[in-house]
Amino acid sequence: MKPGARLPMLLHSLLHEGPRAVADRLVDLAAERRWLRSFARLPVSDQASLHAGGIDPRLVGPPALKILATPLSPRFGGVPTQLLHRFRHEEMVAGAALLSPASSGGVLRLAVGHEGRRRAVEWRCPGASLDEAVVEAATIACRWLGTDIVHIENLAPLHPEVALRLADHGLRLVLSFHDFFAFCRRPHLLEEPDKRFCAYCKDLPRCARCLLASAAADLGEDATSSQARWRRAAASLAGVGQALLFPSHFLRDRLVGLLGQPADDRLHVIPPGLPKPGPLPARRAPERRLRLGFVGGPKPHKGSRVLVELMRRLREAGADDAYHLVIFGGGEPQELSALRAFPRVEVRGYYRGGHLSHLLRRYGIELALLLSPVPESFGLTLDECRWAGVPAVAFDHGALGDRIRQDGGGLLVEPQAGAAGLLRLLLPLLTDRSPLAELTVPRPRDDSVAEAARRHLAVYRSLGAPH
Repeated sequence: MKPGARLPMLLHSLLHEGPRAVADRLVDLAAERRWLRSFARLPVSDQASLHAGGIDPRLVGPPALKILATPLSPRFGGVPTQLLHRFRHEEMVAGAALLSPASSGGVLRLAVGHEGRRRAVEWRCPGASLDEAVVEAATIACRWLGTDIVHIENLAPLHPEVALRLADHGLRLVLSFHDFFAFCRRPHLLEEPDKRFCAYCKDLPRCARCLLASAAADLGEDATSSQARWRRAAASLAGVGQALLFPSHFLRDRLVGLLGQPADDRLHVIPPGLPKPGPLPARRAPERRLRLGFVGGPKPHKGSRVLVELMRRLREAGADDAYHLVIFGGGEPQELSALRAFPRVEVRGYYRGGHLSHLLRRYGIELALLLSPVPESFGLTLDECRWAGVPAVAFDHGALGDRIRQDGGGLLVEPQAGAAGLLRLLLPLLTDRSPLAELTVPRPRDDSVAEAARRHLAVYRSLGAPH
């Protein structure tokens, strides 16, 4: 991130989320700088020298070139967070190489690590779109690295045609899907302007109206035609992918069905991993008010509007004084304002990735609210709740519904019941918490990151990678 862009972000965080959120952002920015500095820079800095080559031979060897179209930083969300942890494991076992944008605009970065040695090349791509730059850079980087396997770790924000163009260059593709971006530019499927789950809409004119209302992308042509072209390219992905990876059975089955592709042995479900948190604070003694934690940040696709409606209903039921609510995660100012209109709402705001378990314990949270009105593809926050031993309530759809139903440790509400269903569940708990105490919260695997890395490397080996 450019220094000039940090100040507005930090001021926004201070005004809307408070000083603790600002402190966490600063710590994350410092950690990001340390990560970047851990790679020795090689002297390739512009398009001309990129074509000239001259790469350090110690870079050769990783089994696959990973591509991420956003910088590798936790502040960009769950996909960069989990990849950052997995990269560290893979580089020590077999080597790892990642092509991604640098924090400053217009710069691509090839980072390679192997057995403690780290090297990086950065260059500018003047005039090229991100799609064009990634195709060209990936082709050259694979030649340097001596691999023809490219792993697109997350398609967003690339057009699906990027993968097809890489395949046309003779590269073998591994494709990871973490959401519904291959189906729609709005990967959470929250429809504009009503901000309701679109239920996997295939009505192209309706999709076009949503995209235009949300300014989801510079469509560059008639919105209906653009969406049709997007879907055609996405439907071709399964045909060119040597391996297709999903974080959950839910996303695999739903997305493959939407793209019209039959299931076969190229499909792999590999749950993402998070490191085991360090020593957690002791549990706080229960207070008179039930302590609730809204996790995910005040955004409509994370359930902020459902939460506002729930709190309005709690007020009408005379239960305003029976709970204390803490908001975890950064979000939109207007959503925060709507939540702050209610009493006993505390905004914790942005927090460092991997630290939610500590915060849930520190704030004495007894029940986590994971209220996404759209189906989640996995739900890393559920793992962090489980590390803290905190049960969660969620809508019974997507991977969250599947995981809570299968493993326990939470309560489910039918999606169509909305805030009214949540009210019926919560009201009895405000006076009798024994049902929460009876829930057994499962513990995640201690080695989940190492297991995810092992399974990714096994996919590369199945395609003939030497490691």
